Amino acid sequence: MMNHATQQILLVDDLEENLLALKHVLARPHLTILTATSGNEALGLLLDHPVALILMDVQMPEMDGFETAELIRGNPDTCRIPIIFVTAINTDTQHIFKGYDAGAVDYLSKPLDPETLVRKVNVFLELHQYQQSLLATTRELTETVETLKEANSQIQVHQKKKLRDERLKVLLQMAGAMAHELSQPLMALQGNIQLMNIHKESPDKLPVYMERIDESGRRIAGIIRKIQTLHVDDTREYPGEGSIIDLDQTIRILVVGRDGREGSPLIQALNTLDRLDIACVEDTQGAKEALEKNSRDLLFISRPLPDGLAEDLARNLTPPANRPLFVIITDVADELTVSRLIRQGALEVLERPRITPDLIRTLLHRALDTVVSGSTLAAMDRADEASLRDPCTGLYTRHCFENLLHREVKRAHRMGQGLALLLLHLTNFEEVVTTYGTEAGDMVMGSVGGLLADMTRSDDLAARFDNATFAVLLSGITDPEVPRISHRFTDAITQRDFVFNAFRFNLSLTAGIGMLPPGMPGTAEGLIRQAQGSFCETVH
Repeated sequence: MMNHATQQILLVDDLEENLLALKHVLARPHLTILTATSGNEALGLLLDHPVALILMDVQMPEMDGFETAELIRGNPDTCRIPIIFVTAINTDTQHIFKGYDAGAVDYLSKPLDPETLVRKVNVFLELHQYQQSLLATTRELTETVETLKEANSQIQVHQKKKLRDERLKVLLQMAGAMAHELSQPLMALQGNIQLMNIHKESPDKLPVYMERIDESGRRIAGIIRKIQTLHVDDTREYPGEGSIIDLDQTIRILVVGRDGREGSPLIQALNTLDRLDIACVEDTQGAKEALEKNSRDLLFISRPLPDGLAEDLARNLTPPANRPLFVIITDVADELTVSRLIRQGALEVLERPRITPDLIRTLLHRALDTVVSGSTLAAMDRADEASLRDPCTGLYTRHCFENLLHREVKRAHRMGQGLALLLLHLTNFEEVVTTYGTEAGDMVMGSVGGLLADMTRSDDLAARFDNATFAVLLSGITDPEVPRISHRFTDAITQRDFVFNAFRFNLSLTAGIGMLPPGMPGTAEGLIRQAQGSFCETVH
């Protein structure tokens, strides 16, 4: 027999002498014996005492053992207590089955054999002890699981915050880089406008200035398009299908205006996608009422609306801090209109003829990734942790370039486009510094940086990769084009005459190429390794 903790059993019999006899046989340490002389008294004791076993006489006045057992079984708090019936009469099979139907687990006939009684009681006490031990273990496990859940929740919150901070840092770096790109065409635009004002009496010069202004406008428009697609989509996977950025989550969308009608290009595109909660209203008033009932992740607003302008609706819905992301849909939008609407807060401006399921899917991805945490200002204060531009060349630093390279590789995968990475190493740069001094080296770096900046397209990236190596990332390119473009860069550098304090010299370099063909898998690190491993012979 196992060593029991203190347990309680209940003896129920209308005769005191029977109770005394049972107590004498069952008495032992760590066992409390309760007694009751009626069914009602037994029910009262069960309300206040956690009993492990009940031994009950069948024949009692007022309420017999069968009726008492049925009431015990009907109470959720006592229904699991085992009951052993003790009786001196009606030991036939039919009577015994009635006892089992009432809830008994065993049936003993008087006169009782003490050894049999003790052995049976011990079995049920040991069973009760095991049950209590199991319940205690279950409670401990439940508390442990809850503790682990809380710890895991805190870890996930910490991870999400850390990832948000990292995404913010990269976004701010790229935003700074885009701002730097905008500065040159804006300065050119302002300069040409000033020249027009100076020479307004010379009409023959106006076409030249207009052409320059037009070119600056095209460059600014290209940079704006890049800014519109700026996003970071790194994910942190968790068990199952969970991640920080999860396109499988339900996105709550509100469509305001005629683009919410059945058969519109937008609704047709949205209907091809899964896990969207879409609501449609006709006008500004309907939008306000819908947003008062349920918040939304993204708004598609038709331009114009029956009762106002789309941009006015978005601007006046809620305070800026709580304003949902919104996209404006129009028939035709010129670059100036798009720029103005973007400045007013639109995530994107879509032309109806251009709406496709792929475009909407990409837009939803951007919408999920555009949610910025409340630590924006703190992150902005920390944005100077990594310099965006090399001060000597004016190009991206390696750190910033590698962040942008990861983004471009992922975008190339999504769009099915090719990428090419050129690494251009100036082989005689140290010789130039040794011969002509560090100022000559700075002049060379600045000149090569300016040359590469002028030769790269608006969608390309150029950076100072290390001390004497430059990197150029070519977007949307195919294999046959790469050698020709690579030669164009190398020829521009090696055929240029550099002059410092009346000394004239040329540069030599080696070039390496890394390719990511359209539709092929690859990583930013793999692209760099491929380019570094393919440096060709020195080019003079």
